[in-house]
Amino acid sequence: MSAFQNRTQTLAAGLVVTFGLWTVAFAAPGAQSPGPSSGDDAARAARSSSAPRVVLEALDGTQTVRPADAAPLTSLRGAGAAFARFLDVARDSDGEGAQAISAKDFATLELAGGDRLAGAIRGGNGDLVDLELEGGVRLQLSIDGIRSIVFAGRIPDRVTTAPTAGDDGDRLYLVAAGSLDRAIGFVEEFTVEGVTFEDQRVGSRTYEWDRVAALFINPLEEGGAEGGAGEPASGEAAAETVSVSLVGGGRLSGRLLEIGSAEEGVLLGLSGTAEVRLPGAIVSEVALDDGSFRFLSDIEPASLGSASPFGDDLGFTWPMRVDRNCQGGLLRVGGQTHARGLGVHAPSELRWDLDGTWKELRLACGVDDSGTNGTRSGSVSFRVLGDGKEIWKSEILRAGESAAQPAPLSITGVKTLVLEANPAGDFVLDRANWLRPMLVR
Repeated sequence: MSAFQNRTQTLAAGLVVTFGLWTVAFAAPGAQSPGPSSGDDAARAARSSSAPRVVLEALDGTQTVRPADAAPLTSLRGAGAAFARFLDVARDSDGEGAQAISAKDFATLELAGGDRLAGAIRGGNGDLVDLELEGGVRLQLSIDGIRSIVFAGRIPDRVTTAPTAGDDGDRLYLVAAGSLDRAIGFVEEFTVEGVTFEDQRVGSRTYEWDRVAALFINPLEEGGAEGGAGEPASGEAAAETVSVSLVGGGRLSGRLLEIGSAEEGVLLGLSGTAEVRLPGAIVSEVALDDGSFRFLSDIEPASLGSASPFGDDLGFTWPMRVDRNCQGGLLRVGGQTHARGLGVHAPSELRWDLDGTWKELRLACGVDDSGTNGTRSGSVSFRVLGDGKEIWKSEILRAGESAAQPAPLSITGVKTLVLEANPAGDFVLDRANWLRPMLVR
């Protein structure tokens, strides 16, 4: 595996930005310029009042709307907000348009530093993997910044043990006649066709991308440059750390430099002096990362329950999925798409061990819109328990209905939090979504 070299390249209709161990290449269809500078007041004044705007939301749910011609925002906290979203921005049906990525081709990448991206692998070149996000934005990521690539939709239902990393080298899991083959060794390179992998048993081979179910990459050495917010350059004023959720799944964290118009999008500071601009069309939400709240989808549950609630003999397995429904698609309830949440299949029981310092739990829930086949629809009852006591229970919810959203639930002093999704009849199509579950101090 060759060492990663810092480099800057220009792609057709896009910009490649190298920062630390990642190379990020933006090549959105009909690529747009970063937009006018913060001093271009004339251009902003000329925008139509119907242009996309920015919605700011405080932690208590209060919302304000910034006009399209407002100057860029450099601080969420300074504006009294914890979240920002683009309103009325044109998107490809939230990632389900002509460029939609099939469930089998949809990959989730866990990155060094804890960030996550999701999209379709479009090949690679040497140490770089080409990733296409929903909406057509293209990224290039260095192998040294990747910890895993998982194609959840390719893992056969009869496989009841999820692929995992190991300390014996890189691990490559390949689809093979209803099961998975595992190779242990190291990645030599990425190509357009697939992954060249040196297996301890069979030597070096190139495996086509459509055979890859999962790839886990061991870091060559501990420490070193990581992705994410990093540290500002010497002499640079400290900026707020934010997490940007992307349309279709995944998120990046960094220092907030500015939130502009939908065309300007979000400018993030990454490690060192590197910056990256995310067009508003691919940004689902910008969330302040100051410790005042935390999404449950960012916390590993202490217990996931069984992924095979009816026993392994039936061959039904539904692992919990982060920011996706239990089938691997986008979280959709009542015709609305949600960027953050947890997808499960009822019956399901998720448990978190807390430290007792959180005061509120805020969430919504519902049956995924995919939970219907025209003649039958999933039906689920949702329940929240704290230290074994019921805090809230929903009515029976069905596919196609709007999400249920209780008032903030008090969890003061709670140390064991459980989210249950229970079938209301049989278990057919009971695809349950916990939407934007959030702990608040």
